[in-house]
Amino acid sequence: MTNGKRIEYIDYLKGLTIIWVVWYHTPHPEIASLGFRMPLFFFVSGIFFKLDLPMVYLKKKLNQLVVPFLFFTLVYLVFHLALRYRFYGTLSMDDLRPLGDIFRPHTGNRGITINPPLWFILALIDLQVVTWLLMWVFRRRRLLVAAAVIAIWWWDAFSYFFTPNYFMLGRALIYLPYFAFGNLFGRDFLGVVEGGGRRRFVPLVAVIALDVVMYLLPQTLMPHFIEIHEMVNTFAIIVFLVYLFKAIYRVRLLRPLVYYGKNSYIVLGLHEILLTIFTFALGFVADTRSPLTGGIVTVLVLLALWPLIHLLNRYLPRLSGKAPLFHFKELSGKSCRDDEKKHE
Repeated sequence: MTNGKRIEYIDYLKGLTIIWVVWYHTPHPEIASLGFRMPLFFFVSGIFFKLDLPMVYLKKKLNQLVVPFLFFTLVYLVFHLALRYRFYGTLSMDDLRPLGDIFRPHTGNRGITINPPLWFILALIDLQVVTWLLMWVFRRRRLLVAAAVIAIWWWDAFSYFFTPNYFMLGRALIYLPYFAFGNLFGRDFLGVVEGGGRRRFVPLVAVIALDVVMYLLPQTLMPHFIEIHEMVNTFAIIVFLVYLFKAIYRVRLLRPLVYYGKNSYIVLGLHEILLTIFTFALGFVADTRSPLTGGIVTVLVLLALWPLIHLLNRYLPRLSGKAPLFHFKELSGKSCRDDEKKHE
């Protein structure tokens, strides 16, 4: 698990989650509104986040996050302009204004106008920077970092989230516990899950027991109890899903999930365009507000994405984050994980 190889069942789990995101963005039944999708993505991202030295980190993230964000933003912009021209027969400079929305302050859950799902990449950058800073300040002392994470989440959930902020930092910090705890404890957790004997079920039993206890406690016990219980409940779902997919990921019927899981950024960047196209097309023959129509659109989007993913990976891997677009001279420094060992 720590030898650099991919963890297959995590790719399957990411595949389920990104498909769930596509489904969520269509008319859907209540079950599709379960709020584990983004927390799970951030938790998994935290597990594999490496604490590199500042310049190494900046150079990596330019290729891995900034380039795909700009690429999928521009792709959506072309689509947006094509739609405007199709329905209005003309274009103007005002049609480019949504691009500036990226740099305007946001509050609450309000997203960006151009390709709204890409808020996830902005949030991922926010959470990586905050976690990186906390790791350096507290020298990776996990309990201190965890306490700081909870304090920041508390401050954000009941104050900063409702204050105008840039690059959706307030919205991102809501998910800080999932990303930071994935980085702090995720590898240990996966090590236990992959271990033998009854001990491997201890995390699952513990988090479910805590969730049940919090459910039974009166909500008036502490202020903002509901928000805290919701976080614990989400962690319980994440832990359960990790165990579930560790047990079933070799089922052949689930094999397509790994394809979408390994290419989740491409699905994230393109699915909104395809959703719009298929929803509009089906609007001539079906009720676009129906969950059945939403399910059909989801399937059509996934089928259309399959060859598009292949084409992007083959011909434009540098623009989708699969290969570096910019090449830099390697720094001689090691990651701060290695540097911090000197301080232990």
